[in-house]
Amino acid sequence: MKIGIIATDIWNSVFLEMAESLADLGQRVVVFTDDRRSPGTKNFLHIHENGVEFFVINDKKRHPYVAALDKMFKKILGERRFFTMLVSIYRFIKRNRDCDVFIVEWDWTGFFVAIINLFLPFRWMVGIHDLNNLKIPIEYPGRENKSWVHHARQWVYRRADLIRANSYVTRDFLIESGCPAEKIEVIPLYTTKWMRLNKNENHEDFRQRCRAEIFAKHHFDEETKLLVTMCKIAPVKGLDLAIRSMPYVLQQQKNTILMICGGDRIVPGIGSYREYLEALSKKLGVDKHVIFAGHIQLAEVKKYLSAGDIHLAPSVIDTFNYAIIEAALVGTFSIVSSTAGSAYWMMQEKAGEIIPDRDPEAWGHSILKHLHHPEQNELIESGRRLAQRLHPKKVAEETLAMINKYFG
Repeated sequence: MKIGIIATDIWNSVFLEMAESLADLGQRVVVFTDDRRSPGTKNFLHIHENGVEFFVINDKKRHPYVAALDKMFKKILGERRFFTMLVSIYRFIKRNRDCDVFIVEWDWTGFFVAIINLFLPFRWMVGIHDLNNLKIPIEYPGRENKSWVHHARQWVYRRADLIRANSYVTRDFLIESGCPAEKIEVIPLYTTKWMRLNKNENHEDFRQRCRAEIFAKHHFDEETKLLVTMCKIAPVKGLDLAIRSMPYVLQQQKNTILMICGGDRIVPGIGSYREYLEALSKKLGVDKHVIFAGHIQLAEVKKYLSAGDIHLAPSVIDTFNYAIIEAALVGTFSIVSSTAGSAYWMMQEKAGEIIPDRDPEAWGHSILKHLHHPEQNELIESGRRLAQRLHPKKVAEETLAMINKYFG
C-alpha cells in the first residue's frame, strides 16, 4: 500500500515517527512537508530518510508564481502563504495520485486538501488535534469563536472520507459541533522518542536523580511535597483550578509546593496569564507555595515530571494532553480533568485519577489522598504498560488496520 502524509514542519512534530512506523510495517510512505533545508518552493527538495520519501518546500519562502496573491489575501485569510501551500500540496498530490490514501494532519491543512479534492479525485482522511472555533459548550477567556472558521472546518469534515480523532474527548466534541459521527474513528496519539526512557534505565534510580537535581536547583527542602503542571500557561489549561485547590491542600500538608511549568501566553482582555495567576495565588494567600518555572525544554520535561509527587492536569479541555502520558512513563501519578483526552488511556493502566467536576475542594482532597501514594512500583509498571500501548508501532498497526478497513 502507498500512503501519503501531509504534515507541515514534520521534523518538529510527533507525526514523523508515525510515517517511519508505517514504513517499518512495509508500506510505501511519501510525505509532503516544509523545512529550512529546502532552498525554495518552486521545486521540491527530494529526501529519503528511514524508509520514508519526503517532498519538501522551504518553510518561509513564497512560491514565485503566487507570491502576489499570498500578500494580497494575507489579512483576509490569516495565512501568509495560503496560495503557496495550496499550489505545493496540489503538486504533491498530483505527483502521487497512486496513493491509496492521504493522511492529512490538522484541519487547516485539510482545508487546502479539501479545495484540491474538488478538482482531483483521491481518498483522504484528516487528523483532528484541536477544537478551536468550533461551536461547542466550552468557554474560557481568549477562546477563539470565529463563525467562518467553524463553517470552514465543518466543510472539511464533510469533504474528507474519514476523520481521525486523537481521543474520545475529541470525538464527542466533534460530534456535538456537527461533524458527521459515522466518519469518525478514534486512534490515539503515540509516545515519541524524547518521552520514552532508555530501555536500560532503572526507573526508580532515574526518578531519584531527577528529584535531587530539581530540588537542588529550586532550593526545596527534601521534605517538600511537589505538585507539577506541565503545559502552556493559558486559560484553556485550567491552571487557576490548581491554584484554587492549594488552600485546601495546605490545611493539612503545609510543606506543599505547586510548580507551574510552561511558557506564558497573552490573553485578550487579561494580558499576561502568568501575571493573572500570580495575582490569584497572592489573593488566596498561597503565593509562597506557587512557583513558576517558565518554559521547560523537551529534554528536561521528564526530569520535572519525575521530581513531582503528583502531576496535575486541570484542563478546561484538552483533545489529548501529552503531559499525562509523559508523567505515567516516568512513574508519576496524575490527577486530571474529565475533558483531558489522554485520561482514557491513563485510566486503563491505573496511572491516575479523573476528577469529574471543577470544584477546588474536591481537587484539594484528591491531592491529599494521593500525596502519600505508596505503590511506586505499581506506578512504574503502569507506565511501562502505557508505553507499550501507545508505542508508535502499535498505533501505526491500528492506523493501518483502519486504512485497510476503509480504503483497502
